[in-house]
Amino acid sequence: MRSKIIIGLILSLIFLFCFSSGVSLAQDPSVADTVRLANIPGEIGDEASVSVFLYNDEELISVVVPLLVDGHSGWLRFDSVSYVGSRLADPTVLDERQVYVFGTDTFTFDSLLLSFSVSSGDNLPVGTGKLCELWFTLHFGGEVLVDSLPDSPQGGLLLTDTNKGSFTPQFSSGLFDISCDYLMGDVGQGDGYVNVADIITLQKLYFYDDPGLLYDRWGAGDLNCDRRLDMRDLIYLWDVIFDIAQPCTCGTINPPFYDDPGLPDTIWVESETLIVGISSPICIGVINDEPVNGMALALEWDGSAVLEWDWETYPIFTDRIDDIPWIYADLDHSDGVNPDTFLLYGFMTSDTIPLSPGRDAVCCPHFTPQSPGTATFRLVSWVNAGQSMLVTEDHAAVLLTFYGGNITVLPYLPGDPNHDGIVDIADVVYLINYLFVDGPDPLESGDATCDGTVDIADVIYLVNYLFISGPAPCNPPTGILLNYYGCKEFQKGTVIDSTPPDQDCIEYQYDGENVLLLKHVNAGFNCCPEIAADITIEGNVITIEEIEITGECFCLCLFDVDYEISNLPPEEYTIRVNEVYWEEGDEILEFTVDLVSLPSGSYCVYRDHYPWGTR
Repeated sequence: MRSKIIIGLILSLIFLFCFSSGVSLAQDPSVADTVRLANIPGEIGDEASVSVFLYNDEELISVVVPLLVDGHSGWLRFDSVSYVGSRLADPTVLDERQVYVFGTDTFTFDSLLLSFSVSSGDNLPVGTGKLCELWFTLHFGGEVLVDSLPDSPQGGLLLTDTNKGSFTPQFSSGLFDISCDYLMGDVGQGDGYVNVADIITLQKLYFYDDPGLLYDRWGAGDLNCDRRLDMRDLIYLWDVIFDIAQPCTCGTINPPFYDDPGLPDTIWVESETLIVGISSPICIGVINDEPVNGMALALEWDGSAVLEWDWETYPIFTDRIDDIPWIYADLDHSDGVNPDTFLLYGFMTSDTIPLSPGRDAVCCPHFTPQSPGTATFRLVSWVNAGQSMLVTEDHAAVLLTFYGGNITVLPYLPGDPNHDGIVDIADVVYLINYLFVDGPDPLESGDATCDGTVDIADVIYLVNYLFISGPAPCNPPTGILLNYYGCKEFQKGTVIDSTPPDQDCIEYQYDGENVLLLKHVNAGFNCCPEIAADITIEGNVITIEEIEITGECFCLCLFDVDYEISNLPPEEYTIRVNEVYWEEGDEILEFTVDLVSLPSGSYCVYRDHYPWGTR
């Protein structure tokens, strides 16, 4: 008796479980509703659409149609959805709409979800006809089946009526039949020939996804039929052109060939510590333990430190790859400021020597940091989803590990070798440790004199700046022309000017700290001049090259010209003036003076030819 009761209880529980778990799926109350897709022919490079039809004999508040786009021989890519001329042409009907691709493999199959429901709009009335139109770009020849998918982010194929009963309709799949009427490898203008022009076009397709190409035949470029367009196809195409290999047959599919025997091949990115405003190399290296026939590397950089590509210095290919016949470097976004992507690609054909195993740098492009912080490089895919890779001699792809890529950028303050943002005695100690006690490298900030080297002169310069009111680091002495005036008139027996016309003089006045005023008295120029000067200070020699830009009159006369030299430490200097109307045999206006012991004075030379020496 007890066993019969237990059996009865178990059967009751099973009955309740079955019915309670199935309440969410009602039976289609009348004639079976149906979702149907059309069969579509097409050709490579075209855009084609498949219509999704729906028959329903009850009002619906929700339609969920998950699709599997299975490219078991051909391949296409979803572009957009259109409701023109469909049962959803009125945007208020099933007004909450989602159409998107999900899944991980976009090369052989995609998962596509169509979801339509009522938010604040209207139900879908009873009826039959086109629900929407799905547009695709056709890329590889063969068949592509568009079938229902049992699972998606919103479940399986499901319709929901106004009573909130959900049921699965009947489904009829669709088929794209993509024509194979093209020549494998003919990726140029579709001219029926496979030649070097197709190599160039395939490069543009792979490396740039160039929208300007007139004849975008991805399928013709997939020489190994793995549904990838990458460096392997470039090498393969070259071998096809020279009868070393044969392309695959359109409509077939081969699994992508990956092989990395031995240790994992690696890409590394490294540099010395960079300084803001100073162009420096960042090196990219390849560690490979097998011969390599091709490489395609996309390295994106960004971060708190802004790096700007140095357009003046083309990427320096190292000896490892300098002899590769097809080697290129470029940018993805072309503005050269992060975030951007550095592209390095090259390939060797089967009749050339491959890249030997090694671990050294292959390229060292230059960047100029615009701000301090950290910049980060990382290995990424190409703009058209092609992978960064190495290609071995047997056309296998090697997917790479990545090492390094974190670049430190320090602020640039001349005379601040310890990079604490302040120029003080600690920087003097830092330089002394570097020069005499094997201390850390001060980098460019240790060059207080801005002469291109870090040496004891920089220590002395900093001491003068900090304790003797010398010029600031990398603030070298500079000179300007302040003013000029004349023409002077000299009348016989009458002193109009304190300096006679046969005297060519320099008067100077030093303020004891850093400013030297110079007056060139009786400087010879055209009577109607525009005067300029080129002033250089190299070491302890001050040279003034006087320039007459225009001289419109037919006469010469004498002028006084004022100059100012700033940021000049109190030392001994040689001052030289190169004059416009100096003649061979004239004494040069040049003298040496110690501004510490003799901060003011004058120096003159005698001139007796026109425009000097006349009253």
